[in-house]
Amino acid sequence: MYSREILILANSRKYGGRCIAGIDINTNEWIRPINNPLIKRDDPSVFMEDDLYFYYGIHFGPQLGDVVKIGFEEKCPLLHQPENELINGKKWEKICKMPYSSLKDLTKANSCDLIWYLEKKDKKTEDIETGYIFEDMIRANPVKESLALIHLTQSKNQTKIEEKKTTSGKLQTRLSFVYEGYKYDLVVTDETYPLLKTQCGDCDCFHDEIVQDCYVTIGLAGLFEKRNAYYKLVVGFIPDCHKNRSDPHPHRREEPPEYDDIEW
Repeated sequence: MYSREILILANSRKYGGRCIAGIDINTNEWIRPINNPLIKRDDPSVFMEDDLYFYYGIHFGPQLGDVVKIGFEEKCPLLHQPENELINGKKWEKICKMPYSSLKDLTKANSCDLIWYLEKKDKKTEDIETGYIFEDMIRANPVKESLALIHLTQSKNQTKIEEKKTTSGKLQTRLSFVYEGYKYDLVVTDETYPLLKTQCGDCDCFHDEIVQDCYVTIGLAGLFEKRNAYYKLVVGFIPDCHKNRSDPHPHRREEPPEYDDIEW
């Protein structure tokens, strides 16, 4: 058994529970703690409210920016998630809160390999798909990291977050931005950011909310079998104006609309 001091950069919904991830502040490695519950479940990796209350004393778990000491049993990597490590079942310890300004150095330290896995939608037009990676590509070129931390600003990246209705009528929160010349439009599974929900007249979506400055953690979901692809999701969202936030929806546990089969 061993322990790590992890800066929490993702607290993302998954099948009624949460997945936690962050960077080891001593090694700069991405780590995704995997749950080790005593009760058998369809997906034992998920942290349910009772689990998080036992480990951390809070039902919705650590906030983004918390530095937490967590004990582990062993590494348990997957093809699409090499950072997975099985926890040892001991209580977690909050060490401190990392200031927003310190995140700048972390963006330099992590490779962002995940961002550069791009798919060509049409070989003739050279259109690029930035939102997912086909399984064949990952098998041929395994990801070194399935998590990435990037810094976005409105002036440079045209960043905005909005809630839209899907074709099935469900609400879906999405973050759109431009990064190194490529456009992204990703589902947000970190619900801790309180969106301004001003309905836009008679239309079926809400007003866009411009994001001036933020850090975003992008994570790779599990295999979406209908497309045989792994989707990129916004699993951590830290805007400058909400750097000391708490979870505004500690009891809301909705699945990502139209992504119910995607497992982070």
